[in-house]
Amino acid sequence: MGQSNASGNSPFEYLQSKDPETYNRLKNGVSNVYCCYFNNNSQRNDAFETTKFGFGDASTLFGPEVGLADALSTKAKTSYIIKGALGGSSLINQWLKDNCSKRGDLYNSSVGYIKSKLEILKNEGKKPQVKGVFWMQGESESHSNLYKYYKNAEQKLIRFLREDLNEYTYKYFNFVDAYISNKTVWAQANKINEAKEKNTKEMAHFY
Repeated sequence: MGQSNASGNSPFEYLQSKDPETYNRLKNGVSNVYCCYFNNNSQRNDAFETTKFGFGDASTLFGPEVGLADALSTKAKTSYIIKGALGGSSLINQWLKDNCSKRGDLYNSSVGYIKSKLEILKNEGKKPQVKGVFWMQGESESHSNLYKYYKNAEQKLIRFLREDLNEYTYKYFNFVDAYISNKTVWAQANKINEAKEKNTKEMAHFY
């Protein structure tokens, strides 16, 4: 879940040139990790398919699902990734709303999508468990004074998620948060990353 880096904006050629060994290992997909997704409300694949390149904002792009699938491939017999993301989206104004007191429209559409796919797995006789939520977002808040509210907003997000996905969770799930780039274009990137770091210390199962 998140914004553009979550939906996927990395060209195949970048990984191919930087790490050809990894690219060659993953180019045909990860056979025991399946993925479905919607990105930017237009790029989507509603059927679970072997996780591979091309599940990004265009068929020539990929996102973190590829690296995640690579890591998961040795940890479990079968894993599923469900991705819902929107480039340029704001945690405070789109994922949440009303001063972060309520779930926003983007939150509801993403969580609704996740639940619908978990129900498909249940209807197939499986017993899906949510093991983790991976969050890549924060650039939108780094352009303004909204960075001041990011820490509390993110805590609210995880509380909503744990409440809404409780029926698919055994005891708890991990929340894994990615830093944003500290390039100068993101004026308050360091403040956003500080908020993320503080939340890893204040909330359980938050990394």
